[in-house]
Amino acid sequence: MAGKISWGISIPQVFFDGPIDVPLIERWSKRAESLGFESLWTQEAITGAVPILEPVTLLSYLAAITEKVRLGTSVIVAPLRNPIQLAKSLGSLDHMSKGRLTVGLGLGGNPNDIPPFGISADKRVRRFTEIIDV
Repeated sequence: MAGKISWGISIPQVFFDGPIDVPLIERWSKRAESLGFESLWTQEAITGAVPILEPVTLLSYLAAITEKVRLGTSVIVAPLRNPIQLAKSLGSLDHMSKGRLTVGLGLGGNPNDIPPFGISADKRVRRFTEIIDV
């Protein structure tokens, strides 16, 4: 049985040549919604030299300026987050967006990014499962 394919698009979040361009993000997101994209996606990168917006904050902004497009994280680095606070933030965002949130959680691509946050790299899987349980 053939079905309709849903299309999502990644939001511009990385600006190598200058400051973060919020007007560009706004235009991009509104245009994607008007073109019929089903979802807008963010990513998370906490360490590194390139500025990137925090995904829950960015999606909260997009929830206010869009109407129907779904909003997704691809992915939040779960072991670096407090499970209770993350659940509260995501629940609030889902409520404010009228149920448009899709959450992707992950371990993070580089285990060496974890220790600067006071978490040993070998405990990141346990922290990840704790967050899933919450």
